[in-house]
Amino acid sequence: MRTLLLLWDGGGNVPPALSLASSLVLEGHEVYVACHDSLKSQIQGRGLNYLSYDSGYVYDPSLREDFEKTQAAAQQGLIFGSDYYHEATRLLAEVQPEVVLVDGMLSYAVKACLDSPVPTVALWHTLYTFIAGGPHAAFFDPVLAKVNVTGTPTGYATYRDLLEAGNAVLVFTYNGFDDLGNSTADNVLFVGPLRESHEVSSRPSEAPFVVVALSSVFTNQGAVLSELATALGRLEVDALITTGRGVAPDEVVAFPNVKVRQFVPHDSVLPHTDLLITHAGCGTVMAGLKYGAPMLCLPNNGDQPLIASRAKELGLGLTMDQHSPADSFAPIVRSMLVDSELKKTARDVADTVSMHPGIKEALAMVTSVVST
Repeated sequence: MRTLLLLWDGGGNVPPALSLASSLVLEGHEVYVACHDSLKSQIQGRGLNYLSYDSGYVYDPSLREDFEKTQAAAQQGLIFGSDYYHEATRLLAEVQPEVVLVDGMLSYAVKACLDSPVPTVALWHTLYTFIAGGPHAAFFDPVLAKVNVTGTPTGYATYRDLLEAGNAVLVFTYNGFDDLGNSTADNVLFVGPLRESHEVSSRPSEAPFVVVALSSVFTNQGAVLSELATALGRLEVDALITTGRGVAPDEVVAFPNVKVRQFVPHDSVLPHTDLLITHAGCGTVMAGLKYGAPMLCLPNNGDQPLIASRAKELGLGLTMDQHSPADSFAPIVRSMLVDSELKKTARDVADTVSMHPGIKEALAMVTSVVST
């Protein structure tokens, strides 16, 4: 089955989409992935066919620029980027897929897919609450007004209506965390973080193990990582700090009990993590939920404050300002590591989500939209 994936390089949206694409290859699909060149080697390294966009805003999240200005430009260039209607139309004609997967943030690409006869599955990589009546739903209204008059005229009232007009929507969160209950359409499936399994690494020692992951993209987090390294370096713990593409490991201050790596698969370390310190990115938090890791959330921008607030509401951790005084981190970490109620709540949630739909159900959904 020939499958086309329309993607963009935005950090948290990439791992679940490429995990799904790789799993489709194992199921016998011939998968083509359209994206920006910053992901070309990663896409080809997975045995996927890479296609480049000829036009449209190009976002490279590893660039050392003013990240607030960069993210604002990315919102306008990607979510409001009308060029992606033409790009999607061109690629649909070129590949002639039997099914198309499209990142839900590429609004004009979604509309182009809906205007085509190809079965369409939208991918949504953050809280569905964002477009299902949550506090940020109105953000998408201006782009929706323009999308409605692009291509075949439509009258979608909400951005949620746009996504659900396709054959299916795969949401990379857990429904219970998203707090939507049974209020979603029948063609919406919550499938969690969709990460490929990795061999679990050995626990460094009997000391508490702390993992720090403050985004895989550059959000000016270098100073905070060094402050966390200093705090953890003074505690009787083993710690692993992952820097992502935006920060080089040697930029973070070193301590004997704190390892700094650019990338480590979540599934290799989270099974024995006693505390996860995170920016509250959706993919990282969902992975923490999966393995029952209590979380200290240091949200930065975008969807992160909402996700951090939800984690705290469910009793899964605490929230701090990234710009808190450096000496305030160690006492919080120390207290969280001995909080038995916090550990129990995190384990209980992990038991609950273990029965949640995952990659198997996601693959079945993609296959079913073609057969129907």
